[in-house]
Amino acid sequence: MDVKFSIIIPTLNSQSTLKKCLRSIVNQFYKNWEVIVIDASKGNLCKKICDQFNLGKKLVYFRSNLNKGLAYDRHQGIHKASGDFISFLDSDDIWMKKKLYNQYKLIKEKKSKFLCSNYILKVGKKFIYNTEKLSYFDLNYLFKNRPISNSSVTVDASIMKKVSSQFHKNIMAEDLLWWTIILKSHIKRCYVVKSHDVQNILISSSRSKMFIKNYLGIFKIYRNYHRMSYLKIFFCFSSLIITTFAKNVFKFKNLYEKQNLFFFR
Repeated sequence: MDVKFSIIIPTLNSQSTLKKCLRSIVNQFYKNWEVIVIDASKGNLCKKICDQFNLGKKLVYFRSNLNKGLAYDRHQGIHKASGDFISFLDSDDIWMKKKLYNQYKLIKEKKSKFLCSNYILKVGKKFIYNTEKLSYFDLNYLFKNRPISNSSVTVDASIMKKVSSQFHKNIMAEDLLWWTIILKSHIKRCYVVKSHDVQNILISSSRSKMFIKNYLGIFKIYRNYHRMSYLKIFFCFSSLIITTFAKNVFKFKNLYEKQNLFFFR
């Protein structure tokens, strides 16, 4: 196990979900990792949860009191990382047992420096399976689709540190900005692990508000950072809306305990 993963978890009052999140890391089949928790919470509850795992040097915890937003907190964690690759995990999401192992195999097989996994989106009691059929995609495909979940992404550490040093302002969808910059300036392909190794949780009541904010953030990224024309943005958004609608309306599935995805219980 010669590849070390540094897992970046920013948290803000996430004590209700952080324990399951961390347990999904501890339960990973692949063991060469460190986890870096950047805590912007006011109290010490998240710190106490981290301490319960007794991970020693495998867990780096520090507080972020600068109130500069999620992008800057992630940026701080990235530059404290000692691993060969940076993996991202939101504090309310979880990984399946072989998430890191499956990405490790793809790194070895394809020499990939930028990769993601298919994921499951949990909305209330329903589950949407996001299945990307391509083995890899490029920048143009990313502009017109949303194949990436932030909690599924792994990037070569040297590249990620360069990108986060340049772009860590607190903007909406800053993770999408990072992925587009990587594909534009550093790596031409993002490889996809076919297994659904990540579970994202979405609160139903916040969906419409998040939808508007996300698309406003995407518009600013396309226009301000990639200098797209309004016509090209229109065509990209048309494709994005169609694919998002398809995923959310036609791909609802029930998930039963017998599938053994809830390994953290």
